[in-house]
Amino acid sequence: MRESSAATRSSTAARCSSRATPSTVMDGLSPPEETTSGESTWASSSAAMRSSTAARCSSRATTSMVATALPSPEGDALTTIARSSARSLENTSVVRANAKNAHPTPTTVTPANTANQVPALREAPIARLLARRQREMPEPNESPSGVAVPSPQPSRPTEGPRTHNRCCREGSGAVGPEPIPRSYRHLMPSSPAVSLASSVHAGPGTYALLVGSGVSRDARVPTGWDVTLDLIRRLAAALRQDPGEDLLGWYRRHAGGEPDYSSLLEDLASSREDRRSLLESYFEPTDDERDEGAKMPTAAHRAIADLVKGGYLKVIVTTNFDRLLELALAEVGVVPTVISSTAHAEGALPLVHSGCTIIKVHGDYLSPDLKNTVEELDSYHPAIDALLDRVFDEYGLIVCGWSAQWDTALRNAILRTPGRRFATYWMHRDTPRAEAEELIAHRRAIPVQIADADSAFEALGQTVTALAELVDRQPGDTAAAVARLKRYLPDPTHRIRLSDLITGETEHLIEYVADLPVAGVDVVATYEQRMRTYEEASARLATLLAVGARFSDTERHDQLWADTVDRLANRPLAGSGKTHLIRMQQYPTLLAIYAVALGSAAANRVEPIARLLGTITIEAQNYRTRLVAAVNAWQVCDGDMLRQLVEGLENEPSPVSTRLLQVLRPMAAELVPDYQRFETLFDEVEYLFGVTYGLEAAEGCGPVGLGAFRSSPSAEPPARLATDHRDLWISYGLFESVEHFETCCATYNERYWQAFFRR
Repeated sequence: MRESSAATRSSTAARCSSRATPSTVMDGLSPPEETTSGESTWASSSAAMRSSTAARCSSRATTSMVATALPSPEGDALTTIARSSARSLENTSVVRANAKNAHPTPTTVTPANTANQVPALREAPIARLLARRQREMPEPNESPSGVAVPSPQPSRPTEGPRTHNRCCREGSGAVGPEPIPRSYRHLMPSSPAVSLASSVHAGPGTYALLVGSGVSRDARVPTGWDVTLDLIRRLAAALRQDPGEDLLGWYRRHAGGEPDYSSLLEDLASSREDRRSLLESYFEPTDDERDEGAKMPTAAHRAIADLVKGGYLKVIVTTNFDRLLELALAEVGVVPTVISSTAHAEGALPLVHSGCTIIKVHGDYLSPDLKNTVEELDSYHPAIDALLDRVFDEYGLIVCGWSAQWDTALRNAILRTPGRRFATYWMHRDTPRAEAEELIAHRRAIPVQIADADSAFEALGQTVTALAELVDRQPGDTAAAVARLKRYLPDPTHRIRLSDLITGETEHLIEYVADLPVAGVDVVATYEQRMRTYEEASARLATLLAVGARFSDTERHDQLWADTVDRLANRPLAGSGKTHLIRMQQYPTLLAIYAVALGSAAANRVEPIARLLGTITIEAQNYRTRLVAAVNAWQVCDGDMLRQLVEGLENEPSPVSTRLLQVLRPMAAELVPDYQRFETLFDEVEYLFGVTYGLEAAEGCGPVGLGAFRSSPSAEPPARLATDHRDLWISYGLFESVEHFETCCATYNERYWQAFFRR
């Protein structure tokens, strides 16, 4: 398929009749210009959705793929049906419309339009969840500090205006939204701890953790230098000499040089078994120590392990010799790849292909090439340096328990890489030393003041969990509904109960969101909270659809999931108002589509996906279009708005896909426990959605998803779901023929590979 992509470039360029302008390339979704009253009619919105397909296609440079300008990761929402009506649905008329790419200016809130505004913020969702968790904890100090106990939860989630300085212009004369109540101001992203948790939650696997001896201090594990000094003390005792207080001076006089960890071990224990026994006394607990909790994983190690299990952390760099992280990970069922020597680094798998990688830059306590002295810490082997260069360049960084004072080679590794793709957070208890300050300035790191590692990582884990729970306010009810679904699915006698369960949840969701206004609302102040409202309201139904698609095995079941998505997609919607909010009305439909697709992909039984994409159409202004063209991540949500308004998504190349990934993960966690496999399925689903765009637009011009920015040009696109079931997609009318399918895939693959260079 890769070979055929070159052959299709010229034809693809011909189909993309005009080149995207720079502003089109940069904008994720650029709504049509609103009327002078600040309202945009449904006609202008739907016309914009069908405007020029070429605006979604890349401006192809003839000399270099790297120089090729690509559309934004979410793709442009402004589309045109460029193919002939014979290739579209019967009696479909092609409507072409042009739309401007600039975001609308936020509407001024005046007394004339305040009557239709959403009620003011009553309580912060994060505050409610953290407060609830705090009340459930046996010890008060286990909960994050400073969380106010909120007022009772309202029956319907309320949306409130939110201030955001990045979206406001001085001197504009606009009256801003109501101020955030004083009791909730500590929850705003100005708190570095909240910003850290939000970043970790929003970008699973995008942050690496760098930990030093401070994280293991409470476990009473000696540092490498402590071990070296004690070995000197043991050597002096074996020689029946008194080293006095100056252990280093005694060793220099006795050995004629600086203390060396390996040489000391050989002097004290000649065999490998003897050396192991000697070192185990420092790092392995005795029965008494185990009873006291000494030399055992601490609360910090266990909180880190939980974050790894949840898919939030994948790479850990440590200067510690102990194995407490490995033990904590084993307790939660995670087996990491440990790189503790040059040989390990040279033969290691790429980081992206490992569920969790621990890089022990100074070695393991049983490693023969353990680094401990000042001279040893001055430089690393080129293989270790190359590995660290990748980590510090490609990942955000969270630092804890590391002073940076003695580790010259590690400092240099951080200084030689810009590392500006994601943020750096530097946890510190005391004032950072000069060496650390240099690194903080270089990485533009955000300092996070902590009391100790245990409480810091426990609070981080609790906040990330609270953010994940925001998508489902009633997990108990959802679990009960899922249990009923599993009971009904295999028994045909329960078909009516199954239908009533899904239909009831669908109608409840539709009623729940029906009254959310799209006119007379400040878009900037409302956008993020409106997304959360849809996510919370859709959580239970989306979970049922994911589980149902995973375990269904009959056409009757497949039709039930399709009928549900059809009902959501074609429900009555507001036809005039703010363009961003009009489009977001289909967000519950989008979540339902992804849920069915992920469940089907997990089972590798994709008939439910084919039925959704091949049979459901949406009507707007007497124009019918297929589901994939009308409801997709690149039209329903606005990537630029998410970058501006949601903490942790500022630097995301594909913020809409990232948001969908984090929202859908809890819903599918039971179906796909392994986070790496979940990411793979998510990428395969988005690839399928992108390539099936070819029937409604020029082949290969579908927007790319998050997977394109996580892979390299040498990696094959995640096309398994599309290629393995090619004939099924053709039979449902998603492609005209095998040749049409291959053309769409080849040109889309080229677009997918090019996206890597725009990260």
